[in-house]
Amino acid sequence: LALKLLLEQSIKMRDGLQRVSKVGKVTNQTLAAIRPDAYSSCASDRCVLISNIPAVDPPSRHMDGSMIGMRLHELLQREVPTQECDVFKAHQYHYAVDGNDATQWVTTNANVSDGDYYGLDMLKLHKDLQNVTVLAAHPFQEKMVLEVSMGGYSWYPVPVVPRTKLRSSWRGFAVSSFTYDLSDALAAAWQRVLELPSKHHKSAVTPPLYIRYLRFRATDDYLLPLIVFDVDFHVGEALDTVASNKALNAQRRIERRPSTFALPGN
Repeated sequence: LALKLLLEQSIKMRDGLQRVSKVGKVTNQTLAAIRPDAYSSCASDRCVLISNIPAVDPPSRHMDGSMIGMRLHELLQREVPTQECDVFKAHQYHYAVDGNDATQWVTTNANVSDGDYYGLDMLKLHKDLQNVTVLAAHPFQEKMVLEVSMGGYSWYPVPVVPRTKLRSSWRGFAVSSFTYDLSDALAAAWQRVLELPSKHHKSAVTPPLYIRYLRFRATDDYLLPLIVFDVDFHVGEALDTVASNKALNAQRRIERRPSTFALPGN
């Protein structure tokens, strides 16, 4: 599923570039509609890393065929990779989801800006997403908004404060784990909606019942890049399934309980 998604995104990018090339200026905004946000399959193949932060900045202006040819010729003449290439090679996207806490993805091309995000496409809908854990060294992780979505189009901000734990350090940055308990936060959000007067139920913003996408979005500009060592999630048993199982087990205990009756004359 992960490889299929990445292939589909690549095809979308190729087809979209043909449309974008007709405009006079190519920017992040003109590419936003067609640029893929799926960049790397997780080590377990149960998710894909998503982000709107590109590996390189797009060209500042439209390039026709001759300009592209000249640019490619210039690049092919290089015998030694630039420092930027070496840095990107050492901190590529897949290092955030390779299951190895010793590697890290660093957004080497730019600092984080308002609206930048990263997260996971979990490839299928989950009814009880219990928690998400991020191992990161950028100091603004707690300030990023955690959002979840069922289809990737509308996003619900989850009001949750992560549990943090200092793990190590990397090049002067503290590396900490951030665990977001989503199960309780989403249950509390639903409880707040249900406590509203019935006339407000239709207009109330509700969390999605099923979740496939999650992301962390910046709400401010920072003079630092993302430094992500790992992103992982845990799915438990759905709350309604837990309740049903408890009721079923209670009924079975009652049925197994030996019946007692009084003998005549006792």
